[in-house]
Amino acid sequence: PSSVSCGQAIWTTGHRFWSGSAHKRPSSVGVNNQQRDRRDVWNARLLQWCRYDGDFEMPCLPVCRVIPTRLTAFSEARTKSADESFIHCYEDDYRFERLWREPSRYLPLIRAYGGAIAPDFSVYREMPLPQQMYNVFRSRVIGYWWSRSGVTVVPNVRWGDERTYKFCFDGLPTDSVLAFGTHGCVKHVDDRRHVLDGFLVMLERLAPKAVIVYGSASEKIFPPMFARDVEIIRFESGYSRSHLRKTEVI
Repeated sequence: PSSVSCGQAIWTTGHRFWSGSAHKRPSSVGVNNQQRDRRDVWNARLLQWCRYDGDFEMPCLPVCRVIPTRLTAFSEARTKSADESFIHCYEDDYRFERLWREPSRYLPLIRAYGGAIAPDFSVYREMPLPQQMYNVFRSRVIGYWWSRSGVTVVPNVRWGDERTYKFCFDGLPTDSVLAFGTHGCVKHVDDRRHVLDGFLVMLERLAPKAVIVYGSASEKIFPPMFARDVEIIRFESGYSRSHLRKTEVI
């Protein structure tokens, strides 16, 4: 049967195998009968059969080999108008926070499309580090659950400053298609420096097959990004497209 891998985790049709390590262990969620009687406000049920990676135990996502040709913002997605585009969450967090609060409610919508990029919960450098870590964790949880539910998921990468490097790449597969967004993250020189620094670390650690970039990724601003031997697929942000249309009308 066909299979894909995430670190040392192997998904195969109808079966799941694992060759674990000290920092990659199977989930015990759902084993404790006492936990089943509690209201699952932390979405522990989504992690059934999950494998974790790194010292902070980020859920593992499987390899993605699919490169979408079109993207649809989650806030604009509708089941009746679903197509083969991939849903993305490169927009303000309040527009997709409901994916975390009510994941089951929106699964049919996600399934109606061609696939999805794992949610991009914000990781601002001025946030307390535990909050940044929690948002990376939430992205992994939803991405893992979507994948286990039959959705083709492109893993999302999000980092802040150098402190986040110790957890922000954990759980992500190597030699995979990955995605990250630059919209709102490259306005200032310091912001661009952090984006580029993290991008180069991501290339070194994950060796992606291709990287989807949503938002600005000018070769003039990020020349080292394009000098590497990795395919970069750029999608303009909704704001950029809207601004372009207004300019054309004027």
